[in-house]
Amino acid sequence: MESSQIPPILTYHLVDPNFYWGITRITPRQFEYKMSYLSETGYDCVTVQEALTSHSPKTKQVCITFDDSYESVYKYAFPILERFNIRATVFVITGYIGKSNAWDVIIGNNHRKHMNWEQLRTLSKSNWEIASHTTSHIALTTLSKTSVDCEVNQSKHTLERRLNTSISTFSYPFGHFNQRIMCAVKKANYKFACGMVVSESMKNASFFPYNLERRPIYFIDTLKTFKQKLLPKQSSLQVMRERILTYGCKGTILVKSW
Repeated sequence: MESSQIPPILTYHLVDPNFYWGITRITPRQFEYKMSYLSETGYDCVTVQEALTSHSPKTKQVCITFDDSYESVYKYAFPILERFNIRATVFVITGYIGKSNAWDVIIGNNHRKHMNWEQLRTLSKSNWEIASHTTSHIALTTLSKTSVDCEVNQSKHTLERRLNTSISTFSYPFGHFNQRIMCAVKKANYKFACGMVVSESMKNASFFPYNLERRPIYFIDTLKTFKQKLLPKQSSLQVMRERILTYGCKGTILVKSW
């Protein structure tokens, strides 16, 4: 499959009715509304692995993905997707399975838990794709080669051993990657890797499929902007908007590096 045939890949984080600082949280009601739209308009929702290995890609196809494997996704998003018969891809931080998100910058006492092993097994048995999001959710571009290799290899091996399934897909923490990081992920025997808003320098066809671009869904997204993110090609204005919104993740990287 060529990069031009890849369906839109949407990215969610928290699906939670409770307030959380930041725009990556959406409410279950918001999420259900968008999934209902996909179902009613005939979209075929597939995992990233399914999309990349399909020999006959469909025009109305979309991938639903969740970064960080928050417990709220299991509690709120999973039942909604079950009703619409939608499978998704969840990217897991193996060092935080069953723990709170201490890797993130938390304002106040507003922690959120990540899924535990039993919840991940349930999703796997429900034909969700379980994928890797490193061991500790650190920006890989700031690490040495040895540390990068540890992050990408250990998370893969841990998931495969504990869930007895093959792990083919990887997500770069904070969406940050470069050619060095892509080479490390490929060497670790991942078949596909996702960024977020991919820079022009990383869109080279020779990097495919380790430079997959995803479209983040935020609390402020309306049905109109959601529909725009389902289009094969984003407008320059939409791309600029996504770049501005995703730039905020640099704050977490800077604070955690102090």
